[in-house]
Amino acid sequence: YPLCALSPTTKTGITEECFAQNVLKFATPYTKMRQVDKPGKWERVKQVDLTEGTYPPGSAWRHVAVRTTEGNGILRKDTIIVPADLPEGDYVLSFRWDTVAPQIWVSCGNIRLTMEAMG
Repeated sequence: YPLCALSPTTKTGITEECFAQNVLKFATPYTKMRQVDKPGKWERVKQVDLTEGTYPPGSAWRHVAVRTTEGNGILRKDTIIVPADLPEGDYVLSFRWDTVAPQIWVSCGNIRLTMEAMG
């Protein structure tokens, strides 16, 4: 989960290099998962963080621990650590999911860090 700070005046600074400066760490050794059609029933699935050969060096990724061919699929939820020394402001949070097929899913979301949320 890389994080890129947004400039107050422009969004042109959103680059791979910007994201590489703030790669967030996983807070737990598990991912919470549940079936889409069973709200409220999250299960902890133990994960191993893989860091070898990653970019930027030291960043981590995790295998998808559960697969399904039935129902509506599986939801996954990770908890990450936001460093306390990041300044308040607007950021873009990125998510990347590489699949076994030659396919990569990438998604981003705008977030705002505030002292209240970080305290």
